[in-house]
Order: sequence, then structure tokens, then C-alpha cells
Amino acid sequence: MEIAILIGALLLFVGLIVLLFRWVINLNKKKVIMFQEWGLKMGLNHTQSKYMLNRLNDLQGEINNYQVHVYEKIVGSGKHQTVVCNFSITPSPFNFEFRIGKEHFFSKTGKLLGLKDVEIGDEKFDKIFLLKSKDESQLKSVINYKIQGELMQIKDALKSSIYVDANAITYATIQPVAKQKQLDDFEKVLHFALSLLKEHSR
Repeated sequence: MEIAILIGALLLFVGLIVLLFRWVINLNKKKVIMFQEWGLKMGLNHTQSKYMLNRLNDLQGEINNYQVHVYEKIVGSGKHQTVVCNFSITPSPFNFEFRIGKEHFFSKTGKLLGLKDVEIGDEKFDKIFLLKSKDESQLKSVINYKIQGELMQIKDALKSSIYVDANAITYATIQPVAKQKQLDDFEKVLHFALSLLKEHSR
């Protein structure tokens, strides 16, 4: 009787593992299709790589004369591993470093890098966004009224900090982009970054 119970428990465990593997594989397939379709929409070339059970998507190409690279990567280790999505856009017209985000995303990190808080002077805007730079006057000129308005439009989509320096403008999510809503939010931030570059490349 005990042997039968043990065998039943083992079969149940194996069945659950098989179901989990199938679920992960199907999830990866749907995600790859989602990124492929988005790549076609954005005019970016799609490739993928495999890391264990994960399919990592990579998109590269040119948008508005900028080189755009969107890519997934594994961060963390062991049980704490997760897939995050990043973008990098070059070239950058800026000759100084700054960050755009929200209070709880990078306030401590900014302090470690020697960046200081910069307030625009609009109470509503400054309450939502945290800007950091070593050059306050230059950053204030960058975050003009038009850019402030565009930032307000993506405030719910912005999940992490946008980092800008003389090399590129970059952004990394803090969670996987596996659903259409998450990809839509990511796209909004990407379009904002392109708009920011265009505004200050004239």
C-alpha cells in the first residue's frame, strides 16, 4: 500500500514537472512571436538565443537615423534569476550624464554615482519624477516644456530609470517583458527616448 502511494506521488510530481516545462516552452514561443511582430512593426531585425529554458530576443536596426538595440538578458543567479529587457540608442548628442526616473527606482544609486537631485520647478512634475545629474543647468535646459509633457504621458509606463550619457541613451526593465501590455509600456519609453534625442540633435 505504501509503495503504491509512493509511486502515485512520484508520478504526480513527474506530471507536474512535465506540465511546468510545457508551460514555459509555450510561454517562450508566444513571447518570441510577440517580439518578432514588434520587430516588423518597428523595422528592426529579430534574432533569438537560447539559455536553458529561456528564449532571449534581440532586435537591432535603425530608427530615425539612430541605431537601436533591444535585447533581453538574464540577471541574478540561482533562484533569483530573471529575464529583463533593455534598449540602447546611439549616437547621443549629450556631453553630460543624467538620469530620469521615479523616486524609488534609483535615488540611492544616483547618490553613489555622485549625481544630485534636480528639480524643474513644476510641483506636479517634480513630485512624480526624479531627475539626477552633476550639471543642473544643462539638465534643466534638456527637460524643457515639451519633454516634460512627453514624460507625463509615459509616467505609468516608466518602470525603471532612463540613463543618458555621451555614448548612448539606455533603459532596462526590472521585470520580464512577456505580455503585450508590458511590451506596449516598453515601446512608449523607447519612443520617448527617441523623441528626447531628436529634440536635442538639432
